[in-house]
Amino acid sequence: ARNTDQNLFYTFYRRMAEKVVWPWAQNVVAGFEKMKATGQLGPTSREWVTVLEVILDEKGNLIDARPMQLAGDSEMDLAPVSAFKQAKSFPNPPEEMVEDDGYIHIRYRFVVYYHPGR
Repeated sequence: ARNTDQNLFYTFYRRMAEKVVWPWAQNVVAGFEKMKATGQLGPTSREWVTVLEVILDEKGNLIDARPMQLAGDSEMDLAPVSAFKQAKSFPNPPEEMVEDDGYIHIRYRFVVYYHPGR
């Protein structure tokens, strides 16, 4: 497990997270507000999981953030995509991350837990 890209290239992944986590969290909160307003959130606990493939060029510019697994709710599925689009670029990626096609491919998993009354 120690040889995973996330461990080998920790500082790059950390810089990415610093640019994405806050916008993603804001998008999730906005999504909750919309769902509350339309009555889509009830008293039952829920979990949403969205998996993205993020594609960067060799300089760290965002090429695409495409869902690989959908959570089943458009607000929760769009939250991470929008966060990456807001970030736009992640400068100075390690050269070792560039694959044979000339791009960096990263999979991210975003999980939102909703527990009303907690």
